[in-house]
Amino acid sequence: MLERALDAQVPVGWVTADEVYGGDARLRAFLEQRGLAYVLAVKATQPLWAHGEQGPAELPARQLVAGLPARAWRRLSAGDGAKGPRVYDWARVALVRPGWPGRGFWLLVRRRLSDGELAFYACFGPARTSLAELVRVAGIRWAVEMVFPQLTKGGCGPSGEVGST
Repeated sequence: MLERALDAQVPVGWVTADEVYGGDARLRAFLEQRGLAYVLAVKATQPLWAHGEQGPAELPARQLVAGLPARAWRRLSAGDGAKGPRVYDWARVALVRPGWPGRGFWLLVRRRLSDGELAFYACFGPARTSLAELVRVAGIRWAVEMVFPQLTKGGCGPSGEVGST
C-alpha cells in the first residue's frame, strides 16, 4: 500500500507506525532506501545498532537507555489528547548506521510520568532533526489511531467488511 502511494507521488513527510510495523526490518530498509523519514514504535527487546562498550553492537532498545543520565531527558508534549496535552519525559540515543551522510538514526524513548513505563521508537531522518520534531511525529500516530476508527465506524457491515450492507 505504501509503495503504491509513493509510486502515485502522494507526498509524504514522515512515516509513523506501531510496533508491528516498527519491528519489521524490511519495512525500515524500504523507507530508508526511499529516503522517507520515520518514527516507528518498537519493542523493548528490539535489537538496534549502537555504540557498545567494545564498539558497535546490536543491543536491545531497553539496554540502550538503561544508563541515560537525568540531563538526557526532556519533558515535552506529544500533542493534545482527550484530556489535554500528552506530556511525557523523552530522550534519544544516536544509533550506528554508517554510510548515510546527512541522515540520522536514533532510538527515541518515552517515559510516562505517572509510573515510569517506557515506550521505544526507531527513528530515521535528516541529521539535524530535533528531539521535539521526533516527539511531534510520534504523537501524530495517536491522533490517527483515535480519529480513524471514528471515521470508519459506520462504513462496516455486520460481517466487518467495509461497504457491506
